[in-house]
Amino acid sequence: MNCAKQIYEKVKLEGVPGEVYSYNSNHLQIAGAVAVAASGLSIKAIIQKYLFHDFGMNESEYPGSNPDLATMLRTTGYDYEQFLSGLLSYKARSKQIVDASEEDATPFMSDYYSLYGNYGFGHFLLCFDSVDGFTEACQKAKCHIDPGAFGFYPLIDRRIGYYFELVTFETGKYYPRSGIPEYLAQAVKPLIDDIMLGRDISENSSHHAPGFNALSLADVNYITGCLVDPKSCL
Repeated sequence: MNCAKQIYEKVKLEGVPGEVYSYNSNHLQIAGAVAVAASGLSIKAIIQKYLFHDFGMNESEYPGSNPDLATMLRTTGYDYEQFLSGLLSYKARSKQIVDASEEDATPFMSDYYSLYGNYGFGHFLLCFDSVDGFTEACQKAKCHIDPGAFGFYPLIDRRIGYYFELVTFETGKYYPRSGIPEYLAQAVKPLIDDIMLGRDISENSSHHAPGFNALSLADVNYITGCLVDPKSCL
């Protein structure tokens, strides 16, 4: 709680809320502290009651007492799937709450480049590596992602109605933040789309097909560079 108090009292406000974007975990730290104060429960009890229990996450843990929601949770691929399933189906949370969390909270970013797209509540509205900003096509795709540096790439596709997760963690001096899992997710998504739509991919998936061309030459060169020159991934 002291950490959240220090953030609230000492971190300088550098822009008008709702008009600027800054990617950090300060907001989640304060949100966790607010939940503790409002509920009268410890952060561990809150996580147990509203996350682990409601989503059926029996393989996860939240060590310590710091309401640092961005980094403290330890989970598994199976439990993360339980979380995604609960969100996709609205079984663990009401549609009203989930829809509110998936709203575009940074529409002012729409005309600028960003690697993952505009930001919702704790996740991105996918518009991968778009030089045109958050395009109309990205809006219609209705994809939500949370690319993490610690082994998980989850995705919920509201348009088609499915979720998938890529569970992988790179090891080595320079690799943990290289972004290769994120690129891999973009490569496999077009195939998953067709599978979920009931299309036959048995022929096109074995050779070049424009519809599956999710990565550019620059993306492939970056991934190759991570292998031949790991420092380039920093």
